[in-house]
Amino acid sequence: GNPFDPQFTLTNAVSNVICSLIFGNRFDYHDEDFRKLLKLLHEMIILQGDTTAQLYNSFPSIMKFLPGAHQTISKNWKWLKSYMQEQINKHKEDWNPSESRDYIDSYLQEIAKDKGSDTFREEHLIACTLDLMVAGTETTSSTLRWALLFMALHPEIQ
Repeated sequence: GNPFDPQFTLTNAVSNVICSLIFGNRFDYHDEDFRKLLKLLHEMIILQGDTTAQLYNSFPSIMKFLPGAHQTISKNWKWLKSYMQEQINKHKEDWNPSESRDYIDSYLQEIAKDKGSDTFREEHLIACTLDLMVAGTETTSSTLRWALLFMALHPEIQ
């Protein structure tokens, strides 16, 4: 056979599993928003290692005025937060408090139950959904890529 890079396929598959848990639905691999979501997540992971991104963590008040990877990370993060807010708003439109379809519905139930408290808020929901996407997608797809490589190098374990 011919060599191939499984990154796109594995990342799509893993992200779709995570999306089904968070949003209650999977996306077509060619869906523009889904592709943009994955592209920005991947770009942010890569850019986190850039020197300017590291400097931003130490000197945010100075670095926000300078160009660098941290500016791209910030722009990507804003889009991702906006996307998550859109998904939450869609859930609110047809939300049934007595039936939980996914993570967002369950969190909305907790927000409604805990009204007035700081424990469950919509900003926290956005942060949690992004954490699940960022942490779950990259780590799981990387682990699967390593497993495929290991099996290719050691066919006796397949």
